[in-house]
Amino acid sequence: MKTLLYTVFTFHFLFSLLTAILPLLVYGITGNPASSGYVLATFMFALLGSRVYLLKYDVEEVRLLKVGLLFYSSGFGLLLIGSTTLFVFFIGALLFGIAVGIIAPALITLVTSSGNQTQKMVGIYNSLMGIASAIGPFAGLSLFYKVDT
Repeated sequence: MKTLLYTVFTFHFLFSLLTAILPLLVYGITGNPASSGYVLATFMFALLGSRVYLLKYDVEEVRLLKVGLLFYSSGFGLLLIGSTTLFVFFIGALLFGIAVGIIAPALITLVTSSGNQTQKMVGIYNSLMGIASAIGPFAGLSLFYKVDT
């Protein structure tokens, strides 16, 4: 159970970190604030599309986590390798959106089904998500402004 809760924290921390620095990275490349909005819109549409897909089909949570991790890792790898063009950010946002849309529901399902104390587990999940969501953007902005590229 501890591993699952650490996974929840790590996932939401990285998601919050990414959400804070992705628009700044796009703006740094294009100099146009609208392009950051387009990339974030791509992220949101991918997230919503993957959630709608999950409503239609019943897939095992562990398989969803593996697929989501593959998309998430691919998005990070893509941005790490080719983060100098706007097209790469659109593909990365698409991969991240699908990953977040898949992983978050799978994690909450695993947390609520992993014991007989469902309310307590949901409370711990929400607390860890809140802490990660509060720390992640600060860490992302600190990294963005303090690391020379």
